[in-house]
Amino acid sequence: MRRHAILTLLLLCTALAGCLAPSGARPTDPADASLGAVTLHSGRLGQATLHPNRCEAGDRAFFLGGDFVDDRSGLVVRLAFDPLEGAAVRVFAREGGPEKSIAFRRADCRVLSATLEPTHWKINDVSDYHLALKFECARGADAAAGEVAAAHCH
Repeated sequence: MRRHAILTLLLLCTALAGCLAPSGARPTDPADASLGAVTLHSGRLGQATLHPNRCEAGDRAFFLGGDFVDDRSGLVVRLAFDPLEGAAVRVFAREGGPEKSIAFRRADCRVLSATLEPTHWKINDVSDYHLALKFECARGADAAAGEVAAAHCH
């Protein structure tokens, strides 16, 4: 009995040790972790350099792809896969209507390289993906270019 209690205590200490941060370590602010950068020149959305700090799987909004969200600017770079035309990019203001949005299809882009690979993790009905996008697109007075990637987009 005593041996069992000691083993249980050792196991518990080992498990808890992984949860403790070493002294001097500070938790990182998710808003500081960049998944890449996108430059934007738009009559509708203005000029900005986005540094998305998180990725949300398209499963949440019923599309194949994901949203690279820049919480500081409130802008989102959406990578969506159309079953007939392939990858498309949409940049939009999270708190705006359709007038605060621009979309680029393959024909609008000099460079459009996109990857969506399932990680085979699933939480409720949301799959986790490795998502990557590299693009240079222009349409009318709107242009956007950049490179973003997320090892886990969910």
